[in-house]
Amino acid sequence: MRFLLAVSVIFTHGFVVYTGKIDTEPFWRFSRHQVGLGTISLNFFFVISGYLVLQSWTYSKGVFDFLKKRVLRIYPGFIIVCILCAFIFAPLGNGTLQNPISDFFSYWKKINLHLLFYNMLQLLPPELPDTLVHSPCPNDINTSIWTIWYEFICYLVILVTGSMMFYKKHLVPLVLFLLVLGLNIYHFRIYQMYNEEGSINLIFPFLSQDANEKVINLEHFLLFFLSGSCFYFYRKYIPKNNPLIILCAIILIITFRWVRVLELCQAIFGTYLLLCFVYNSKIKLNDFAKRGDFSYGIYLYGWPVQQLVFLYFGSRLDIGAAIIVSLFLVFPFAFFSWFAIEKPCLSLKKRKILLRPSS
Repeated sequence: MRFLLAVSVIFTHGFVVYTGKIDTEPFWRFSRHQVGLGTISLNFFFVISGYLVLQSWTYSKGVFDFLKKRVLRIYPGFIIVCILCAFIFAPLGNGTLQNPISDFFSYWKKINLHLLFYNMLQLLPPELPDTLVHSPCPNDINTSIWTIWYEFICYLVILVTGSMMFYKKHLVPLVLFLLVLGLNIYHFRIYQMYNEEGSINLIFPFLSQDANEKVINLEHFLLFFLSGSCFYFYRKYIPKNNPLIILCAIILIITFRWVRVLELCQAIFGTYLLLCFVYNSKIKLNDFAKRGDFSYGIYLYGWPVQQLVFLYFGSRLDIGAAIIVSLFLVFPFAFFSWFAIEKPCLSLKKRKILLRPSS
């Protein structure tokens, strides 16, 4: 499922990279400027993450064990893609098809290494010298990874609430979800304006514009993350039947096209449909990822690959062809990320750190 979601993000980003805006993306147009397919997929990423991370907490041996697993899952792949963006992808963004590597050494000299590593430690996108200056999205070497910081904050929410024994109390996960849902409902018009126009009314006037954007985004992602966590926590009590599936589908169709509250409904009714699909015994996808989980790598490398495809071949390809070419080119990077970075680091989860007294 995560593989399909990652591919869907590349589909939506193809329109953004090609035109500089999302206006022509089919799902964005059909939903009356609510969501592109990539946003729907990103929301579901957080649902799946919430479901699996709470499961991870229940099987962890403590705070350190849980935190070690989360760090090993997120940081290695993120750090490597940031380094490659700084030293390979960004310099290529200033090249030409005839001479793609002309500017490498001079570009490397301009990189602020302290800022680069400071941002990597904070899970923030790298701040780099000018690149892709003739692109519809200039100086944006990897817009996808801005969500990784929010993902890790959601992990910390599980860690804090779990450490406080909240998950020993039966109603607490539902109460937490309802509180975040209430905040999202209260700020939904502000979120919609931010989503459509890129600007935000200050929720907290004493905070900066950037801080207010982080608050509204964190509220949004927490909604989906906690939705997944609730569905995991109450999984034994949630019925699975066709009338409920049909009802959820009808609600999503109505809000997708006519009533502009799709994302609020997606957090509940979309999550139900997603998990019914994933756990449908007639859909045999159990062995799909046995050769590797490439979804994180596709997500990490999709945007820079798409930017470079447009830069070097944009005049020769239409949007559809550019998306297909980008998909084929991103798979080798996803394989590299899984086999060379993610899988070896994830194998460290089960290793114990032994502290031996000095002799």
